[in-house]
Amino acid sequence: MNIHTTVFLEEAVAALNVKQKGKYIDATFGQGGHSVKITEIGGTILGIDADNDQVKSSLKNIKDIKVIYGNFGEIENIAKSENFYPIHL
Repeated sequence: MNIHTTVFLEEAVAALNVKQKGKYIDATFGQGGHSVKITEIGGTILGIDADNDQVKSSLKNIKDIKVIYGNFGEIENIAKSENFYPIHL
């Protein structure tokens, strides 16, 4: 089992100033540590990861977050195709 410790979790999420029902994209989703925290405080996440194994794992283990296979270089196209546009900055 691969255990990942999310670094700077509180600091990163605080810096986002998450809005209730705000839309956020995690384009390097990994195991979703930051994304889960964002959903806990009211944000909505679209997760993207280029590692298909991470995507498959997250689909089994993480609820309430849509995670898809893709590359962050295609973030705008992915967001639009998933009807997850515009996002909050």
